[in-house]
Amino acid sequence: MQTVDIRSVPARILFINGSPDKQDRTEGLLQRAIEGARSLGNVDVQVYDFLGKEMYPCKGCVEYCLKNTRCVSKDSLHELIDEWLKADGVIWGMPVYSFGTPVQVRSFIDRFGEQIFQSRWQERLPWWRFAKPVGTILEGSDQHGGLEFEALGLISHYILINAFHVPGDSLRSSSGVIGRYADGETLADQPQVLQEAYRLGVRVVETAKLLLTGKYALASSLPDVYWCSKEDYKRAARPVAD
Repeated sequence: MQTVDIRSVPARILFINGSPDKQDRTEGLLQRAIEGARSLGNVDVQVYDFLGKEMYPCKGCVEYCLKNTRCVSKDSLHELIDEWLKADGVIWGMPVYSFGTPVQVRSFIDRFGEQIFQSRWQERLPWWRFAKPVGTILEGSDQHGGLEFEALGLISHYILINAFHVPGDSLRSSSGVIGRYADGETLADQPQVLQEAYRLGVRVVETAKLLLTGKYALASSLPDVYWCSKEDYKRAARPVAD
């Protein structure tokens, strides 16, 4: 069997900063993950910031979703969905407020899942098999807690949309990179969290390149549900879906 140098496999990784305001810790941890991702070479880094974006809550108008397969609200939802679909791997970074993600992130997760279900359910089609790795970086106050619960909630979301949760390199980061900071602490006060973020970047890229190598080697025999964007079809030298 022919061997492939992992550095020769191109991968596009989307880093999502889910903080609705300027959070130095979230941004700093994501930057370390980006450094880890780039260490494997041939990585196209895309960054999406929630800061300054509008993301409305789900209105529950299922009939509109069924008829149009797009959300009735005109905001940043489809902009992020398009970036998500084009990515070979995704890393989320966000603060945790009072046992929960920022409401803008929660709105995206709810509506993204609804778009997937409604676009396939009406015609009884199988769910998209996104087959892409997703990593999680959470940070928050050590006095409020809830970070582990929120990490598990995000993992459930990844499973729901047929993506893969990528754990960290240690037991303490098995559900993702979790940084608990006391008041006044900075990133420099907890270097082990920065190292875990770096390694998560490495692991997501490693997993993405492993999946890509197999996916494109098997392209002609895989069903269409593995190809979720026109860019995917083109890269696999398959006919582009209308």
